Amino acid sequence: MVIPGVLRRCLALSVIAGALGFAAPAQAATIGISTTPSPPVGGQAFTVTVSGSNDGPPGDNINVYANLYPAPYSCDPAAADTGGFIATSVSGIVSYSVSGQTTQLHGTYVVCAWLSDDSTPSVLKFASLSVTVSDPTSISLSVSPSPTYQGRYTLITASGNSDEGIDAYVTSKPDTSGAGCAPTPGQDGGTALNQDFDYSAGPWSDGGYSTASLPAGTTLLCGWVMATGAASNDPSQVLATTSTQLTVLTPHYSLSLSGPTTVGYFQAGTVVASWHGDAPANLIVTAISARAHSCPANRAKAGFTHAADLVSVDDGEGGKQPWAGVGAYLPTDPVSGTLRMRFPPAYGLSAGTYLVCGWLQAQPSGDSSPAGTAVLSGPVSLKIVVRPPVTYTGRDSEGQKTGFTLNGRTIIGLSLYPHARCTGVTFPQYNLLNFPNFRAKKNGAFSFVGGSSYESTRVRVYGHIHRRYASGWFTASWRENAQISCNTGRITFFFRRHGG
Repeated sequence: MVIPGVLRRCLALSVIAGALGFAAPAQAATIGISTTPSPPVGGQAFTVTVSGSNDGPPGDNINVYANLYPAPYSCDPAAADTGGFIATSVSGIVSYSVSGQTTQLHGTYVVCAWLSDDSTPSVLKFASLSVTVSDPTSISLSVSPSPTYQGRYTLITASGNSDEGIDAYVTSKPDTSGAGCAPTPGQDGGTALNQDFDYSAGPWSDGGYSTASLPAGTTLLCGWVMATGAASNDPSQVLATTSTQLTVLTPHYSLSLSGPTTVGYFQAGTVVASWHGDAPANLIVTAISARAHSCPANRAKAGFTHAADLVSVDDGEGGKQPWAGVGAYLPTDPVSGTLRMRFPPAYGLSAGTYLVCGWLQAQPSGDSSPAGTAVLSGPVSLKIVVRPPVTYTGRDSEGQKTGFTLNGRTIIGLSLYPHARCTGVTFPQYNLLNFPNFRAKKNGAFSFVGGSSYESTRVRVYGHIHRRYASGWFTASWRENAQISCNTGRITFFFRRHGG
């Protein structure tokens, strides 16, 4: 008898024989069948061993045959199936052991074995064994993180094994009634989580992200394995089930701001936002005039005309957005962190007192603005004074008004307009001298010596800043052409401080 093709998977054959070199008394032939492992597992190769002893002379040849059939099946004890996965001849033996491998789907089978002698074609011995191949079909669910938080991405993974193609389903629903999972996914009423539920034989795994669809409380996760193509509401086609409870907590958020209390007009400080978020949020930090006395409820209420956003992040399309995504997005994300921001922002603010306001706000849906979403934490505030610029103004010894601005120890915007005595002309000449920025020493002394190729200009400036006053002198010379050269001589200046 020929085994159906789906059942015939003969992979190996081994023979172990024991022989004796002398005549022995005749003994009754025996035959037995065993499997390794026992029971076998569907979809995994297992070994069938036929063993026993021969009742003929040691030199006789014997034939061993074995085959496997889906149950129920009745083998013919008198007619050997010579086309099975064991079909071999061994000689010169008294005892024998013959093995073969096969792989089958789960179910119940009958293994039949025959022992025959070459000298007599009739069957000497027959045996049969009922073999149950166990079903490896399984499904399990794992969750990370667990417990999780409402609004946070949660990785739910379904995995299992099967010896044939299957359909897998995973659903989630609030576990409020204690009713448990339905017998089938089609009857469950939960929200389907997995997108691809068709799997071939062998180990399988499917993971997907679930977000704000999981409400706070206890969520029941249900899983089913069903025969391929079966209707999702047919209980007779369910091969395996599982379920687990997931605790979904209400997320917590916190935000604080720290930074300088004052900054110079041309200086910049650092504002640090420290945040905690169990689920995703947007961090928004904005500077508004302190005339408001307190921060508004959210960013939208701060307006956009007289507010300066400190956060600026790439939106992924080459632009900038005035907020930063923070909080826990994926299971591996941190839930706390800090963000350092420049104050004043790069485009600057005028002198005055400002409230730096911070919020953690919910992420918007679709293309809506994040400015008006629900506030998760905040507002928090930090008051910073931007000092007015420090300027020194006055006159030089020629009566010309001039001065400079002081940023730290950097002198900015010094310009002079002296008149000079010149050779080749009978009237004085004037020249506007604009100086580059240069720094004063820690003791307040400052100097500049330089010039330019234009008209061969040469300039020297020496002075000293002392509290609310600055004084010093300068000289300048230049050549207007081959006939006219000019020199200012020493010109003194005296300035008073304003602001700062």
